[in-house]
Amino acid sequence: MSIPKDIPVVRIKIAAEQPARRDNDPRSRIGWREGLDQRTVWDRGREAWKLKADKVLSCELALIAHAGIIRAVGEIHGVSKLGDRLIIEGDVIEDHPLVGRPDPLHNTSQNPITYGTVHVPVLEK
Repeated sequence: MSIPKDIPVVRIKIAAEQPARRDNDPRSRIGWREGLDQRTVWDRGREAWKLKADKVLSCELALIAHAGIIRAVGEIHGVSKLGDRLIIEGDVIEDHPLVGRPDPLHNTSQNPITYGTVHVPVLEK
């Protein structure tokens, strides 16, 4: 049985797979492509963004989206620095109910970062 809950989130839109662009980026590839597992999408999407630490820390979940679809969801535990950018620290939630569904915070902004509240089913314990 699940109960609905409004959860504060940060949504990050990622582009198609490509080589990492910054010299100090520890990842060789970034972005999404068909066939990637959710852990890889989470790792590719949670790093090296110009985020507001206080806003990210007020969120429970990070949603990684590509082409208007949620591709990975992770629980936020904190943030760390990578040069002038932040990395979201946390754990991917495999097969979260939002994965594969339309991006609930979809907008036409060029900014890949959006903060908001999402109505999410939560399993009762």
